[in-house]
Amino acid sequence: MRIRLLALACAGVVLAGATAPAAPAAHAVTIDNRGSIVTAEPFTGCAACDDRGVHRRLFLRLGGVAGIPHRALGRAALRHRDTMAPRRDRLWPGQTFPSYVATPRRLLTMARAYATEGTGLTGFDSPALLDAVDHFVPVSRLGDYSGTSTGANRVDLCLVTLLRAMLADDHGRAEPAVSALSPVFRPVSEGDGFYRDGSFIQHTYVPYQGAYGVTLLSGLATLYAVLRGSPWGLADRSLFATVERSFAPFVRDGACMDLVRGRSVGRRPYGDHERGREIAAAVLLLGESAPVAERARWQAMVKGWAVRSTYRPMLEGAEPAFHARLSAVMDDGAVPAVPEPVGHRLLPMSARAVHRRPGWCAALSMASHRIGHYEHGNGENLRGRHTGSGMLYWWAEGHGDHYSDSFWPTVDPYRLPGTTVSTRRLPDGAGAGWGDTCTPWRWVGGATDGTYAVAGQHLSGLESTMEAFKSWFFLDDAIVCLGAGITSQDGAAVETVVDNRRTGDALPRGRCRLDARHGQHLPAAGRPRARAGPHGGRLLERGDRRRPDRVGPVRGPGP
Repeated sequence: MRIRLLALACAGVVLAGATAPAAPAAHAVTIDNRGSIVTAEPFTGCAACDDRGVHRRLFLRLGGVAGIPHRALGRAALRHRDTMAPRRDRLWPGQTFPSYVATPRRLLTMARAYATEGTGLTGFDSPALLDAVDHFVPVSRLGDYSGTSTGANRVDLCLVTLLRAMLADDHGRAEPAVSALSPVFRPVSEGDGFYRDGSFIQHTYVPYQGAYGVTLLSGLATLYAVLRGSPWGLADRSLFATVERSFAPFVRDGACMDLVRGRSVGRRPYGDHERGREIAAAVLLLGESAPVAERARWQAMVKGWAVRSTYRPMLEGAEPAFHARLSAVMDDGAVPAVPEPVGHRLLPMSARAVHRRPGWCAALSMASHRIGHYEHGNGENLRGRHTGSGMLYWWAEGHGDHYSDSFWPTVDPYRLPGTTVSTRRLPDGAGAGWGDTCTPWRWVGGATDGTYAVAGQHLSGLESTMEAFKSWFFLDDAIVCLGAGITSQDGAAVETVVDNRRTGDALPRGRCRLDARHGQHLPAAGRPRARAGPHGGRLLERGDRRRPDRVGPVRGPGP
């Protein structure tokens, strides 16, 4: 069932990123039974508007609860409201923060019930709802760009403040909600935000295009659409450059690479594909506010992602607004499906590199004096300790699930591909939380001409005496990986892991077999030790090295 309503009609604002002509007198918005805006079109007349020209009913962009009859939806919302028992760390008993599924679903059910006719509920005019927003998100939170009010968090706070202004027809509150976005657009040289090399950092130390960055991109794309034609329209267009500079380099065949997903990597199977879908949705939505040339390039790019996203097709399970936009692009013969690019992207400010060649792709994750080994927090990613120790991801053409599905819950956290690590056992959540696990070394980065590159890392082990110098030479058909000065003073063995990935093949004990299209060559001294299991891999065991040692595998296609 679909309903139609007038959304902030005289202000010319359409919520939830629906397509809208510039500065219309009003809009009629079509919403499907999952609560997502599908279409928007000019609306003539404004009988539902109050004297100040703003319709007081507002439909938030909500998902889920598909197919529930309106009265049943109302009963569910009442049940959630009546059982709510707010505490410092939870809203409902048994739902301690972070509750990423149950709590948001209940809140969405309640909000949708209040906004949908026929549920028997009203409530957006309730002062208690506005007071609750004012308590948790006072306008004063926007006064200082620091702490938890930076980057993606600032976009969320501004969006909440703007919705609060809309609900109360408070134009005075809308202005600071929009003006407080200005620091988000400025490039930074430290801390949270976008860097000139394309890096995006949140929590001071964590590259985060694939989580907080998605939130920022989606939120701003929505605000560009919501505010277009209103007195508060966003004039700054610097966000458009980040699509191809900051986000696209880390999307391969529709999946977002884990090295920019922070602590969220292990939340759910195929989370990399979910994040890739969210980036694609945000890019298509932002394209509706972008110049024609950018919009055409982005549509072709997203179409290419969708065509190659065979492990988790983008249209399967997509929320209706994105489904409608992507379907239109897929059905448009004038929009080409752009293939994977070829070239190298080096982002030294976030200690990340992505190397693309015909038929294969690799990505490198390092730690430095400004970038942490890993991030843990809220009980998540407690064993991601060595992801910054030179982890080298590797994808051959047609192999999009090497690090997807249940890779993170099942992989040996001491044997991540490409890493040089001490075998000293560490507690879960080793090191400070929220990414504050930086090394003291500045010799981390590299140089590139856009096609080839060399990268280097002075590495210290997390809570160990292990130290190493690592280098990578990104070539036409291979990556030469070198390690030197590898030492350890605490008696723990040090290992360099050449490869470790998911495989569906049976691996006989004592032997490791990898597809010839992404083979390994090990010219260095030392006998590699093969291990069989659900993750195929090769190890070089270095032992306790009180004197410097070296290692030099080569990764690339070929036998």
